[in-house]
Amino acid sequence: MNRVFLMGRLVKDPQVYETKDSKQKIVKYTLAVDRRGDTKGTDFISCICFGNAADFAERYLTKGRKILVEGRWETGSYNEKNTGKKIFTNTANIYSHYFVDPKPKATMEGPDGEQQVAEFMDIPDGFSEEVPFT
Repeated sequence: MNRVFLMGRLVKDPQVYETKDSKQKIVKYTLAVDRRGDTKGTDFISCICFGNAADFAERYLTKGRKILVEGRWETGSYNEKNTGKKIFTNTANIYSHYFVDPKPKATMEGPDGEQQVAEFMDIPDGFSEEVPFT
């Protein structure tokens, strides 16, 4: 079985491509995944997605966003143009995205023209949704 789960942060905004016939969207991005245990460090995993997953990535993913992805591991190779040397590749082909961190706070322009964070109050315990009058 070839199934991978990765959790990390996007290194930069996803790159969006279309196939030559413009029938399919392709989205590529790099995920920074922290190692645990004795070999602490960070791995930078190349990810690619197609179809609905690509639409989702293009619309909602941005640099720094922490996500959990599900997909499969793919290996491949190609010959370098100049030297003819064989280059091996490893890519995570992603078909599901899940948000891990909370939704970024909305910003709005204040009366002085500066950006302000829009804060929303939590609904208090015991709050009734019923209209207090009829």
